[in-house]
Amino acid sequence: MAMIPPIKTPTDPVREIFTALERTGITYCVLRDGDCAEELMRGGEIDLLVRGSEFERFRAQAADLGLVSFPLSGRSPHRFFVTYLEDGSSWLKLDVVTRIVFGHPLPTMATRLGDECLVSRQKQGNVFVPAPEMEFVSLLLHCVLDKKRFDPRHRDRLRVLAGTLGASPRLRELLAAYGPRSEDPSRLLDAVVAGDWEAILSQREEFAARLGSCFSNSIARLRARLLRRVDVLRGLFRRRAPCVAILAPDGAGKSTLVEGLKDHFPLAVESIYMGLYSKNRRRIGSLPGLGLLLNLWFFHSRWLKAHLSMMKGRLVLFDRYCYDLLLPPARKGGFLSAWRRRILGSCCPRPDVLVILDAPGEVLFARKKEHSPELLERQRQGYLSIADRVPGAVVVDATHSAQAVRCQVERTIWLALRSMPR
Repeated sequence: MAMIPPIKTPTDPVREIFTALERTGITYCVLRDGDCAEELMRGGEIDLLVRGSEFERFRAQAADLGLVSFPLSGRSPHRFFVTYLEDGSSWLKLDVVTRIVFGHPLPTMATRLGDECLVSRQKQGNVFVPAPEMEFVSLLLHCVLDKKRFDPRHRDRLRVLAGTLGASPRLRELLAAYGPRSEDPSRLLDAVVAGDWEAILSQREEFAARLGSCFSNSIARLRARLLRRVDVLRGLFRRRAPCVAILAPDGAGKSTLVEGLKDHFPLAVESIYMGLYSKNRRRIGSLPGLGLLLNLWFFHSRWLKAHLSMMKGRLVLFDRYCYDLLLPPARKGGFLSAWRRRILGSCCPRPDVLVILDAPGEVLFARKKEHSPELLERQRQGYLSIADRVPGAVVVDATHSAQAVRCQVERTIWLALRSMPR
């Protein structure tokens, strides 16, 4: 059983990151939402453009500041860096690119906007941002070609920029270079001011054609697909994310915790149910000699699925685990039953993080009223005995609020993520 050690992170990691970038002379700019510099300082997700020749310096600087590089299969040119903030309630994710490429689901439409954004960048508050004209064009293309929609935040920002820059010759030059050939820049600006977003989205194919011919875009998509496959295969030789097994008696909040982690973790999460007993498995397993083999196959097939997900950079959450078989059975069995439970209870590799949610039987009974307080207390003691037997298991007090429980588990996940080889 392990206690959760304190996390040593910078007092204000977001400010320290931008201060360090400026101090070391790394050329960067915040691609989106740079007008909300103070809001960016509170964390969340930040889209960052860094000069390609300086990316390795950026990677080293990020490591010095406690950020973990998190490569994901098939997501080039995006690189992700994450850290858990000291306040214990939020993550910081940096989505870093060295060039601006559009397209969804595969980024295939390359532009020279990245170099132009860095050359014309401006200081706003504590961060560098693109010049207003560059911000408008890159945000417009991002909404049309990547998102295929205009989120309310982006709509408001584009309207502000259009109203401010409507007479800018530079903006008209950029729209003439990157907008649809058949559309006059003035009409495109008028559509933004009027909020006619559907009319703009209807020209998506013309925007795409302006960044490359149908043939060149098809070749680029084929190349991107091949590179994505190669990237996925490369990832199979080294795990990129941890796995977390969550055990708890009924009523401890296991399902709530799983959903909370899926909503708050900054990268992709896959939840895999590892509960052993279902109607179909019980029916087939009742045939003599097949039950043990069937259940071993079930556990190992689920583990293989989880392992592939971890290789791709996904955080895997095991909802229950084979360790449930180490609990004392409800009814006493013979030698063969004990032998079978011992084999199944240790048939899968030890997870990177084992979380046991702990609460008294009376509290668990008050939450769900499905079992007696005495039975729930026996389950509780069984899980605590598992925590004593599995090295590194973490027991979390489940009598606290769902948010407090989630924050404790996130700290544990962050420690596991930070200790993994990169």
